[in-house]
Amino acid sequence: REAAAALLPMQDLHAAYYRGDQERLRSLIRARGAKIWGSVDAGFAFTHLARLRDWPALVRLHEQRTLTFTEFCGERPNDAIPLVLGLKAAGKTNEAAQVLDCLRKRLSVELRNKARLPQDFAGALEFRRASYSALTGDRQGILVWLERAVSRGWLGEPYSSRLADYPQFDLIRSDPRYLALQRRIDRNVAAERAGLGSTSPSR
Repeated sequence: REAAAALLPMQDLHAAYYRGDQERLRSLIRARGAKIWGSVDAGFAFTHLARLRDWPALVRLHEQRTLTFTEFCGERPNDAIPLVLGLKAAGKTNEAAQVLDCLRKRLSVELRNKARLPQDFAGALEFRRASYSALTGDRQGILVWLERAVSRGWLGEPYSSRLADYPQFDLIRSDPRYLALQRRIDRNVAAERAGLGSTSPSR
């Protein structure tokens, strides 16, 4: 019973998200504070705050981190991306550089060994690499790795298929290739949904 009760606050996050109540969702994330770090929804919370460009809230969560830096760096590479954005925006350049260097090393190993996290969705590794390119100001690298992510089947999992929801890519929003990639993602998502609909059992 206690375990079930502990999950309820995080279920509240998803309820607010699916209602489209962005401010309620932000308020819930802020209220959870350090508890977010112990939840499977931590990445969801970080990504949402980044989408809102709520850098102070992201920095505050980083300061409330319940993991050691080694644990955070080694086990949560997806969470590192929005947190680097927040740290950079807050002028915490040394901390941002430390996290970014750890992400670089992690990606180098993954790409060299062609290793993927067990929980990764299709194209997630390439998406992380595109994000790293964005965080280092490499416009061409963003486009190359985003294209590879989409080619591997990235559909926006697990949070959003809208590239505009990922502020690391603001650097290339005016590039026609960015817009072309978004249209391609939209078509793939529509085809996936159509396929799921065609395989649903008739009633």
